[in-house]
Amino acid sequence: MNTNDKAHSRSLHDPLFREVYGDRRNSKDLFRLALTPEEFDAFDWRTLQSMPTVYLTEELKEKRTDLLYSVKLKNTDQHLNVIFLLEHKSGQYSDLMQQLLEYQTRIYDKYPYPVVPVLFYHGREPEWAGRLEFHENLLGMTPKVKSLFGHNVLNFIARCVNLRKNEIQRSVSDLRLDTKPILYIFDRIWEADVSTVEELFEFNLEKDDERHEIFVWKAIDYICQFKPEITREMIMKIERDIIPRDPMKSHFITGTLEKAVQQGLEQGLEQGREQGVRQIAHRMLQEGEQVENIQRWTGLSAEEIRSLRP
Repeated sequence: MNTNDKAHSRSLHDPLFREVYGDRRNSKDLFRLALTPEEFDAFDWRTLQSMPTVYLTEELKEKRTDLLYSVKLKNTDQHLNVIFLLEHKSGQYSDLMQQLLEYQTRIYDKYPYPVVPVLFYHGREPEWAGRLEFHENLLGMTPKVKSLFGHNVLNFIARCVNLRKNEIQRSVSDLRLDTKPILYIFDRIWEADVSTVEELFEFNLEKDDERHEIFVWKAIDYICQFKPEITREMIMKIERDIIPRDPMKSHFITGTLEKAVQQGLEQGLEQGREQGVRQIAHRMLQEGEQVENIQRWTGLSAEEIRSLRP
């Protein structure tokens, strides 16, 4: 992955990961994927707490941990916590293990609890190519040196959750995870097309839940940013076909109208919302939509719609 691709990856993929899983209610989905049932059951998840991320130096604040969580072990009177360092990567990074070592050093400077590093990967390549044991990244750690001094040389192994693996996606369905739409799109984003959007809308039919719908729309917005050839007009049509509803409640239409209203206010126009509706109707005409369908979606009369034809 070149420098531009890495920057693009960080600007789109990482913020979505942090936004969704920075909420501890959502983060439990990651733990269910990363831990065995026995491991998961060892913790009291009511004590799960988000921790401030750590950065390497004052000058490198952008180089920081993605997410840190602490959780208390069950069945103990002592305050025994484990810290999970959750690192997200959407590409291959050769310096990952060095980065995780530096992060752990900063964490141990502040907290006396065990740190478990977990990598969540969903890059273009289907598998993480790097070595996940720190010893294996040391050039001088030959088999002879390892047999003699392996117990004396600092080592750790990062656990990897490959969100592009089929068994992970099966687990997502089997466990009925709340953030299923987000995990689904992390797996599909590199090949996303119109059918991917259709499948996401169908998730809305599975579960009548406001949070679930928010995740669906976050995933769709992510596609729009990453795949500009999938236009908002295309998505509006898919939504209309799969989930019939009042057009003014459509997330994309509402967003367009609100933008038009804001523009109208800035230009001193009192009819910003009406103008926004007409703009939408005009775009739908350009896409070849039938007049009666545009009427149903915008509330404009057939005459008003026909007058917008170029």
